[in-house]
Amino acid sequence: MSGAVSIVALLLLIGLMFRYLRRENRRNERLGNLGLPPIRPAREVLDRRYAEGEIGRDEYWQIRRDLEEDTGREKEPVSKEQ
Repeated sequence: MSGAVSIVALLLLIGLMFRYLRRENRRNERLGNLGLPPIRPAREVLDRRYAEGEIGRDEYWQIRRDLEEDTGREKEPVSKEQ
C-alpha cells in the first residue's frame, strides 16, 4: 500500500511541476522574451540612428560597410552621391 501512495505522490509532484513550467512559459511569451525588448538587427539600429541625426553620413556609411563585412553579405553599391 505504501508503494502505491509513493507512486501517486510522485505523479502528483510531476504534474505540479509540469503545470508550473507551462504557466511560466505562457507568462514569458506574454512578456516577450522575459520582458526584455526584442533584439533588433544592427542595420535597423544604424538606420534609425542616421534618420534621427545621431550620426552623420560618413559615419553611417563606414559603419554600414563594417557591418556588411562582418556578416559576409553581398554589399550594395556605396555611392557618396546618394
